[in-house]
Amino acid sequence: MRTPKSTLLAPITGLECLEDIDGNFVVYVGAGGEIRRYWGDNNERVEVFDHHSVHGIRACPKLNTLMGFGDKSVVLLQLDDLSVKNRLNKLCDLVLDCCIISRSEGTEQKMWLFIGFAHNFVDIVELPTSASPKFVRRVMGPAPCVLFSLNFSAAHIVVEEDQELQVSSGNVFGAIHLWVCPVDLRGEVEESPPSKAILQSHEGVIFKTRWNKDKSMLVSVADDRTVRVNDVRTTPPKE
Repeated sequence: MRTPKSTLLAPITGLECLEDIDGNFVVYVGAGGEIRRYWGDNNERVEVFDHHSVHGIRACPKLNTLMGFGDKSVVLLQLDDLSVKNRLNKLCDLVLDCCIISRSEGTEQKMWLFIGFAHNFVDIVELPTSASPKFVRRVMGPAPCVLFSLNFSAAHIVVEEDQELQVSSGNVFGAIHLWVCPVDLRGEVEESPPSKAILQSHEGVIFKTRWNKDKSMLVSVADDRTVRVNDVRTTPPKE
């Protein structure tokens, strides 16, 4: 893939890769306040934030949705043409990750946006088809503290197929708390789930974590200049 130098003047602060039906990769890059898309020798860009950078990008191909977030804002784009579908600005804390939860109710599909924040909590926002986003509830993560990294195990979960949204919260003390955020909101929801396990293999601030597809492995990067691959299936539970 050849990329024109003029399109890479800003530092890359967000990255997401998708494979299309022909086996070709499409790369989405956050640079400054823009999200840029590269495929083959082609590229296009869209300005999503005026006053801050894109810090993360998440793609939901089945929903034709691309999520971009940075500072205290989230933008939802059409995946096919990068047009803006929705914006959430002036949120209460720094956004570290996003996930869309969908559930079928008869012929209607309901959707919620789960937003992970830097003080280790998740806000759940309903996304009505013909109305403004509506706050539903807040779920507090274990051991509230300042995080540099919070990562969801998926960008999109269908409630009928998966009941667990795994969360990894990496704090400034080198620990990564693994916990589960409830996704089915029809019953009683635990508002402060406990840690399932704690990873303490790093020395220093956890900068980034990322789950693999089947949620069995977690990659982490920290300011101790190491990358660790953790098999969470063999991680002893928190006592």
